[in-house]
Amino acid sequence: MNYSDQLLENAVSPEIFRLLRSTLLQQVPRRPVEKALLIDSMFRLQRLLHAGYDHGGAGIHMQGPAH
Repeated sequence: MNYSDQLLENAVSPEIFRLLRSTLLQQVPRRPVEKALLIDSMFRLQRLLHAGYDHGGAGIHMQGPAH
């Protein structure tokens, strides 16, 4: 794992787990996967990752890389 990956994980990990949990709880058991739910969750995940990279990148510029 590199430094930027760690910053991303620190920035958005809790939100990603909340999104995944929410998605799984909305899926009806023993039913085919609800495509609209999955598509919506993937777009939300993409936004979280972009925000995480932005937030993590700001952390690099603000504090510099760890040594």
